[in-house]
Amino acid sequence: REFSRIPVIVKLTPNVTDVTVPAEKALDGGAHAVSLINTIKSIVSVDLDAFVPRPIVGGKGTNGGYCGPAVRPIALHMVGSIARNPKTARLPISGIGGVSTWRDAAEFIAMGATTVQVCTAVMHHGYRIIEDLNQGLSDFLDEKKLGSVNELVGRAVRNYTRWNELDPAYHHVAEIHKEHCIGCNVCV
Repeated sequence: REFSRIPVIVKLTPNVTDVTVPAEKALDGGAHAVSLINTIKSIVSVDLDAFVPRPIVGGKGTNGGYCGPAVRPIALHMVGSIARNPKTARLPISGIGGVSTWRDAAEFIAMGATTVQVCTAVMHHGYRIIEDLNQGLSDFLDEKKLGSVNELVGRAVRNYTRWNELDPAYHHVAEIHKEHCIGCNVCV
């Protein structure tokens, strides 16, 4: 950062055990913000005739980056982890990973993101999706009587806890809709 005249935003990888560790290091190094998540290392499939991971290039294959809606739950968890970590809670976060709708954007913001980035959805649906995201988010803020998106930032973080801190005595009973029931007994 000492050589930069523009804000430094460190993009964090999800390919770690605990994303708060590199977030803390980025903050210690003077980063102005973090963005996350980058793509998740993955292998799409394996050609079982050639025994080569796909895509095959000259008889060999390698891993690639998994992105889009399937990574959104992982990204939300990691954004929330940084937002609730006392050491990094003040660090601005740009949320990335599977944002396709205004609701996705709102969830990232509620989990602590101060900005949201969209990539894969734009590739699939074009730039017009940004207008839909903006309009949907604006309508949602109006519905919730929030004066600005800043009032939404981090609203869900205080309710995000570790699984072992949940009340073990809490019970939730499945609600069965007889008109949809096929008698599989999975609910039991």
